Amino acid sequence: MPVRKRKRGPKACDSPTAGGCKHPTSSPAPPAGGEETRPTILPLSTENLREFERMTSTPPTPTASKPSTVTSKSISAREVRRRLSTYRIYADKEDVFQPTSAIRIFSEGIVHGERNSPGLSNAEQTNISTISCRMQDEAEANVMDAIVPLLFPLPEIVFGRTNLAKNRDVEFLPNRVPTPSTTANSILTLALDAAGCLKNPKPDLCFGYPKSAFDDDSQRDFNDMFLNLTGLSRGIYHPFMIVEWKSSATGGTQYDAQNQAMRSGAALVSARLDLFLRINEIPPPPTETCVFSCTVDTYTANIHIHWCEVDEASGARSFHMNTVSDVMLKRPDEVRRLRREIENIMDWGLDVRLVKTKQVVALAGDLLTVRNEGAKKRKRVII
Repeated sequence: MPVRKRKRGPKACDSPTAGGCKHPTSSPAPPAGGEETRPTILPLSTENLREFERMTSTPPTPTASKPSTVTSKSISAREVRRRLSTYRIYADKEDVFQPTSAIRIFSEGIVHGERNSPGLSNAEQTNISTISCRMQDEAEANVMDAIVPLLFPLPEIVFGRTNLAKNRDVEFLPNRVPTPSTTANSILTLALDAAGCLKNPKPDLCFGYPKSAFDDDSQRDFNDMFLNLTGLSRGIYHPFMIVEWKSSATGGTQYDAQNQAMRSGAALVSARLDLFLRINEIPPPPTETCVFSCTVDTYTANIHIHWCEVDEASGARSFHMNTVSDVMLKRPDEVRRLRREIENIMDWGLDVRLVKTKQVVALAGDLLTVRNEGAKKRKRVII
């Protein structure tokens, strides 16, 4: 009897993949209706031909590349000094600080003047020199915390109350660094555009007067209304001295500190000059608008005077900073001299400068009151 052969099903896949067997185990099901499906072919109409031509002729849109991040390098201290000179802010120009010049005689008379107070004792001046050597590897903030209380005296008492105010690391009001007039001077306009905007001043220390130093209501009102002239540094009216501090351990130098002092000093002098011009069209002598600064690094301290020269013909302003005194902090006798010179500046600020400031502010306040009353009368007449 013949043996019938059994029909075998399809072979199983010998090498199944992770996605499952790729070989079908059964025939695909026929399409519905028993008809074979064919790919759709668009008719060759005019519209389809135009669309095909547009798709093949239009270049592909390029993918926008991600812009690279460019880190701007900090400019050198020398370049900062050059930009300051473009703004007509200068340092240590000998031609304007001759031994016979009024501003030099004035500043040296204040800084180097004799005083009755003993200043620092021998132990105190030795202590400052020792701390200065010990702090040579410290950051700027640590050096300031250690030395500032020893170099700068506590607020002195005048007429029974404190008339000296100071703050620390407070930024000035914006846009107060003076910019020279570019009227009919296209070359200067291009130079200022190339130099760019100067950084806003933010001195490490700023000394001036508290609000309580001005008794009269008109003086207080004027100070509050015209902060751009009277209160560039928050909480202080009419600053007359600033301090810029640098740590040599973190790369700071006297040159850097002086660049910062040039900006701060020019802003203060410009504001005081504008205050005087509110009561008189003729600019006052530089001794009326000058301010002082002290630049300090780990090893040295310099005292500077800042003032403005106004050209009589054109009215152009140039701002100057010149060194009046310099000391080495490692030498106790020079540290004592520095402390005495700082106290001399404070005495001048709380005496001669404060009296003159009160007079100018009172006069400016009175003029403002007269103008306001005149405006009210004119308004009544119009009504």
